[in-house]
Amino acid sequence: MEKHKLAMFDDGILKPHNQQVYQKILDGLLDSNKVLVEQATGTGKSFLAMKYIHDFALNNGKKVLFVAPTKVIEDAFLDNCEGVLGYGKNRNFNVDLTTSLYAGLKNEVNNHYDIIILDEVHRAGAEVWGQSVEQLLANNSNATVLGLTATLDRMDGIDIRQYFDNREPVSRISLVNAIQSGILPVPDYTLAKVDFSDDKQFIEQAEQDLMDKLHHATRNEKAYITKYLADLSEAKKIIAESKELPYIFGKELNTPALRKGKYIVFCIGGQDDNGDKLRMEQMATQAHYWFRNVEGNPSIKTYAVHSTYGSEYNAEQIEEFENDDSNSIKLLFSVNMLNEGKHVEDIDGVIMFRPTASKVIYLQQLGRALSVGHNEHPKIFDFVANLDMERVDEIKRTLTPTQETEHTKQDGDEVQGDRDKGKPVFNINIKNLTALEFINSLKRNIYEFNETFDFDLLISKLNEYKAENGDLLVPYNYETEDNYSLGRRVIELRSTYRNGKLSQDRIDELSKIGFVWSAKDEAFEEGFARLKEYQAENGDLLVPADYETEDQYPLGQKVNNIRQSFRKGKLSQDKIDRLNEIGFIWNTKDEAFEEFCARLEEYKQKSGDLLVPLNYETEDQYPLGQKVSYIRQSYSRGYLSSDKKNRLNAIGFVWNTRGNVKGETFEETCTRLEKYKQENGDLVVPRNYETEDQYPLGLKVHSIRVAYKNGRLSSDKIDYLNEMGFVWDASKKKKDDPQMQ
Repeated sequence: MEKHKLAMFDDGILKPHNQQVYQKILDGLLDSNKVLVEQATGTGKSFLAMKYIHDFALNNGKKVLFVAPTKVIEDAFLDNCEGVLGYGKNRNFNVDLTTSLYAGLKNEVNNHYDIIILDEVHRAGAEVWGQSVEQLLANNSNATVLGLTATLDRMDGIDIRQYFDNREPVSRISLVNAIQSGILPVPDYTLAKVDFSDDKQFIEQAEQDLMDKLHHATRNEKAYITKYLADLSEAKKIIAESKELPYIFGKELNTPALRKGKYIVFCIGGQDDNGDKLRMEQMATQAHYWFRNVEGNPSIKTYAVHSTYGSEYNAEQIEEFENDDSNSIKLLFSVNMLNEGKHVEDIDGVIMFRPTASKVIYLQQLGRALSVGHNEHPKIFDFVANLDMERVDEIKRTLTPTQETEHTKQDGDEVQGDRDKGKPVFNINIKNLTALEFINSLKRNIYEFNETFDFDLLISKLNEYKAENGDLLVPYNYETEDNYSLGRRVIELRSTYRNGKLSQDRIDELSKIGFVWSAKDEAFEEGFARLKEYQAENGDLLVPADYETEDQYPLGQKVNNIRQSFRKGKLSQDKIDRLNEIGFIWNTKDEAFEEFCARLEEYKQKSGDLLVPLNYETEDQYPLGQKVSYIRQSYSRGYLSSDKKNRLNAIGFVWNTRGNVKGETFEETCTRLEKYKQENGDLVVPRNYETEDQYPLGLKVHSIRVAYKNGRLSSDKIDYLNEMGFVWDASKKKKDDPQMQ
């Protein structure tokens, strides 16, 4: 454990605010060898790590391990090291530095390190790799451990401080603190909801439900229903008249700098309705329409990063985006790639199209536009009302440390608070406050009305359904014989319950008869539990498509359904986050590749090599030989990503089988040659000849001849083939087959 009471900063690595934090790190290491730092996005956390490496691992042989959650963050750290420490991904380095992803940490747990840096350390609590973190720290109990994160909060409640002897962070700088103190610039925030599809769906459903209720309503209830139907009609009119993207961008991009700025566009995941392309890619094609009203009609250049594109392509896209100094509006589209860790340089703003209820994700998206030294007010376009109206006042209060008078103007004017030096702390431009407030208020009123409407009749209908069907899993379109829309009423109840509008006595009464509060959630929870059981039994989540549990639960089919919902953007973010925590594999191509690698390793353990015959199948009929052939073809055509190449190289994959005729492969070829001779009377095998089971005997014969000519065939194999009557020179063929020429 290093014990330095006073740090030196003449190297210029740290900004003044981080110099104070760094001194707190050193002070914390006087009492413990593990320290935590919780510091907002954009404030330079990674430079604290590089400063520590510079001070305590440069030219002294100490071994350093840097752990990151994603390849993007890992590469960003190495890129920064080039400027700070003279080290890049392709250059020599005077520090013994190893980098790893949390997902691959199991390969490092038994190695010795003097310094361990856990970046985005809140990720260390993930169930899928949390054990590796614990084992790494246990095996390196004397190492200096530095944990860095923008937030310690985790959705599953895991307390990251447990890895740091339950000690509090030595320093905390929240996003709010960073803005208040002037470390980060003041964001210029435009709140302008433009997608009212959910609201339109609510209005349509509410109109149908209210009309149904008229048949069972009292006189007083009918008066309420009539009023709500009129309000719903007004809501549709407000939505139809709301401002669209071209108008908003045309007004807000009001300086030359903004009209040639760089913006990160946060998108929702999944594929478009046709399943032809990612929803992000579909949005990118609409970008020219968004900016058609911007003065000067600037050109639009789009870049995109996505987990399915591969790390090399993503890195190239980010680099091109950063280096683009054209007069165009530059847009970098992203899905779950830039929320944390990787700070893209010279950003003029972010555009939020991804709704989230997560405070962590919201602040991460906001923080992408903020960085130390930014001279302007970065633009934040929140088009999904992540900063909803109920939180606007809370944000203002939080971001206003003094009691100076604030002023509020609506519908396009500025809402601001003042900080100590008289500068605005937060600028909020609200474009459609009236629409948001009216629709949200109407929803609340209808939820409350639905809660009180004819509850006794509902209970009676539910009991009748249960008596007839044995459960309360009511289909959404189910109606009783007297046309009571029980399915829709159940949906209303669940919605009212989720929004916290259902009284406890009614919750208790419904629970007593076995009411199912969320059919989808119930099914998801069962599937999630089954997935974890499968992982515990098999060590992975590579669930075959036709896999069923012992009690015939179709887990493989359920996994496929989850992936389809994800691709279509119909899987909620909380479910996505929970599945990510246990290491769920979203891309079946990646799943298939991982299964392929596992099968290869099993083959190598049994056979001692990876010379897999083309027709080889495992005991459970997995066509390993055919898969190997496909991989080689992809490699030869340049279709195989570098990540997959590296993965296969690590297990000793044989890329070129020419001349490799040893062991089982050679014996199998000889057996097939003898059978060919029995059937054809000679061993003059055409080059393109395949057996009935598609074994490429002609190609194998050609490979043997090439190995013989190049002196790579052993004498015992030559003797064996001579005894069989093997034809070494194809020009002496007995059959007139042009394929052998």
